[in-house]
Amino acid sequence: MEACRAALVDQQLKAVRAQHGAAAQHWWIFDSDDPAHYTSADSLSVRPRGQALTHRKVHPTPAQQQINALGGAVCWLTENTLLIPYGGHAHQHTAREGEDWSGDMASWRHDWRISHPRPAGDADWWGLVSVPLSVLDRPAGLRVSAAFQVMADLAHAEQERERHRRRLARDHAQRSTTRSHPPQSAMSRAF
Repeated sequence: MEACRAALVDQQLKAVRAQHGAAAQHWWIFDSDDPAHYTSADSLSVRPRGQALTHRKVHPTPAQQQINALGGAVCWLTENTLLIPYGGHAHQHTAREGEDWSGDMASWRHDWRISHPRPAGDADWWGLVSVPLSVLDRPAGLRVSAAFQVMADLAHAEQERERHRRRLARDHAQRSTTRSHPPQSAMSRAF
């Protein structure tokens, strides 16, 4: 069954490129209400440009991964909204000198990175950016620059998030050092 789908995807992409040229962007739009078109992977709270948003996370089907790998684009339709994917990659910060990721800081060590504007093949999950259905303006083609801007903002926020977490890990290391070596009073040094 999967081999049949893979051949169908390949055949469809070749037909679109033969008709519209090799540079044509071929969008495959799936129904977000149909559970056969993805597996839910929960949600993700993000803050591009300080604005709090919740993105749905999904695990794409093998056919959607194939479309993505062959240069096609995948998105989902839900009511008046298109959901455009980016790649999410689980990541753990490596401790640097002067950082302490233990105790309360342990969970802050676990983070994620983005791959965009197309999810990288090794993405652990795909995050979905919502854009209004009006981006399907036919004469101009599919305009998803708003989604790509959100992705660029997430990539920028990724760097800021890491800097913030590393600062917290350094502060935690400082507090740990201070607690384990309290300053000695003049009286305790005399004995």
